[in-house]
Amino acid sequence: MKTTILMVVTLLIATTCVAKNTSAISFGYSDRDGLIYVKVQNETWIQKRIIGTEIVEKGWLNKNTLLLVFVDQNKNRIEAKWQFKKGELHCEVHCSENVSVSYPWPFIRAETNETDHLLIPVAEGMLYPAHDASLKPYDWLKGNAGYGISLPLFGTVNDAGSGYGFYTEDPDYFEIKVAWINQWTLTPTWVPAENEFGVRKCRYLFFQKESHAQAVVTIAKWYRQWLKEKGYLVPLTKKKAKSARPEELVARPHIWVWSDPLQVAGFLKELGIDRALLANVDPKYWTVNRDILNQIHEMGFLTGRYDNYEDRWPKELSEVTEWTEGYPEGLVLTKYGNTVPAWIMTAPNGKQYTGAKLCSSYGKDLIEKDLTPELKKLPMKTRFIDTMTATELRECFNPNHSHDRTGDRQDRMAILDYSRHQVLTGSEKMTWWGIPVCHYSMGILSLNPYPPADDIGANPSKILDEVKEDYLRFDVGYQYRIPLFELVAHDCVLPTWYWGDGNNKHPATWREKDLFTILYGGIPMWCFSSLEVMANYADSLKSSYNFVKPALEQIGMAEMVSFEVLNKSGTLQQTRWGNGAAVIVNFGAKTDSLAVNGVMISVPPKSYHLVSATPLPWWKQWLDVIF
Repeated sequence: MKTTILMVVTLLIATTCVAKNTSAISFGYSDRDGLIYVKVQNETWIQKRIIGTEIVEKGWLNKNTLLLVFVDQNKNRIEAKWQFKKGELHCEVHCSENVSVSYPWPFIRAETNETDHLLIPVAEGMLYPAHDASLKPYDWLKGNAGYGISLPLFGTVNDAGSGYGFYTEDPDYFEIKVAWINQWTLTPTWVPAENEFGVRKCRYLFFQKESHAQAVVTIAKWYRQWLKEKGYLVPLTKKKAKSARPEELVARPHIWVWSDPLQVAGFLKELGIDRALLANVDPKYWTVNRDILNQIHEMGFLTGRYDNYEDRWPKELSEVTEWTEGYPEGLVLTKYGNTVPAWIMTAPNGKQYTGAKLCSSYGKDLIEKDLTPELKKLPMKTRFIDTMTATELRECFNPNHSHDRTGDRQDRMAILDYSRHQVLTGSEKMTWWGIPVCHYSMGILSLNPYPPADDIGANPSKILDEVKEDYLRFDVGYQYRIPLFELVAHDCVLPTWYWGDGNNKHPATWREKDLFTILYGGIPMWCFSSLEVMANYADSLKSSYNFVKPALEQIGMAEMVSFEVLNKSGTLQQTRWGNGAAVIVNFGAKTDSLAVNGVMISVPPKSYHLVSATPLPWWKQWLDVIF
């Protein structure tokens, strides 16, 4: 059946840096190349055609409106009407078939700049060298999936701060394609929908700043403004749950340990660790009742447990897992009538069963039925709902609860929103639509393409002496990662590490993890197989807690207003916060000195300098608080 695709693209071109001279911005079309170009100040950006596409018609309807007709490699006819008005370049795209559309084609510089980097929202964010063929960017860039991209945006920036940003306003069917075309390029792509595509919108922002870090901040704040306008930017200050206040998450390590929670609480108290979230207070493992919860709460600790509204198994596994309700009547069905596989579990008789994905429409009814009665019996303070913001959106063709990807997103948001009004709620990894309905993200700090080992999901508490080289280069390295997600939404969702990649996962890089936790205003993650194993690291736990706590208390739930790299090597990095706090972290192996507001400060290796939040007197704010 033939359908029509209508995709509207807005190309917003702006120069906002008043320190540089601004000149006219122009949009045009090259008859010789059949490509659109943009001129901004002294630079020209031109599209790079995707192989297999061909312009077959073009014409100017008036001086500001261009009509293009092209065919893709499958001979699908696509019409694109570009219109420049009020500093914006709009594009409406029509396709005769309900097919995948990769358009607009990627923009690259007319004159190569070897310092160009691709900004991709892999977890927190990554900067990949655009001209290094040996370093391919992560390319499973599914939109709406924490294991794909956390935000529906990308960009190109160079060391001088020149570049552009992109985001889509219709991300439910959005992906990014990575291709080498004499350099690494990124192309927005919308996959086929259950019915018609409808309208697709995206925007570009071209700019010239003073550094690549400032360029990233520009892109982040530009997208943040769209979230705010659309109502998705809900700050933690407006997310009070019945059980607890969001500020209780600040500077509070999340602890997953498979031992009696009351004993764990006592152990922490003896160490002088007076704030923590015991995330694994699960009645299926230990005796848990209201009295035990009250004792833990009176010690100053939060309690929580694991929950799941996506993965289900047959009732034959009820002795192994509690996640059997909804199997098979609530499962997602593809258009071919198949279920979507989940993990494999082994029954007591040794038989293995492959789980299946639960439809979020069915899951929405389950949480409304189950959560409130459970909390009346066991009044915990928090909830971790696994996978919800980590996996890609799905269409469901089950006739009893069908929906498209947009419906899936809305139902997943409803599940998390129902929970977050009851308890402090987190989910795995994070994506843009989780921002208004979660208090914290479990795993956004971890760069999922670069794990320390292959089994961190199946064996999260295993402590490693050796890790992968890429883990050291990217996950705990300071040269490629960037706090893009925190620049967008730190005041809405507090970040943690993945439970299989906690601060203690690789003791040799524990300090690096603590430094990133501080720089990003995050929450430490500790994961141990038992209290006995945890006790072996008592000194490290106490030292880590005392190291990160002062900074995290000052940062709190504030907006990250800026990020900057302060030296050429990249070892000195700074984040500033909306409440006046600031931290300068030194990832290097030697002491570094710099002037801050006219005052010389020295930051020891693997340490940080803290500026307290206002309203302290101004003369106290830059005292040498060195850790």
